[in-house]
Amino acid sequence: MLTAPSEEIYIRDEPIQVIEEIQALEGNFRAIKALPEEAQRIIFCESSNMEDALNENLNEDGSAWSRDYGYWQINDYYHEEKASGMGLDIKNPGDNIKYGEWLYQTEGSKAWSASQQCWSDSTLKIN
Repeated sequence: MLTAPSEEIYIRDEPIQVIEEIQALEGNFRAIKALPEEAQRIIFCESSNMEDALNENLNEDGSAWSRDYGYWQINDYYHEEKASGMGLDIKNPGDNIKYGEWLYQTEGSKAWSASQQCWSDSTLKIN
């Protein structure tokens, strides 16, 4: 388990609770590691395991018609309403993991078919 001093660190005059941040990251890491290997590969290929990964899907005029958020790169256009109805916020890293896991368990990997060439590569090392 990671531990850190219980001091506040100030960046731009805003306090950041170091222990809470570390505990949240540690919890997210454990939740991802508990997923099936294929799901872990999808997360790695979609977001490089970055909780704040963001991708904008653009119209021809350059305006965003949707955004993909977080570890699983959950698309807001297709999934935000369903996630919200489940009490989850796809922009929140912990909720992103929960919704992505639910989506993976109910629909398999089809939501991530665009990145299949990456996550189906048997030589991909994610650990």
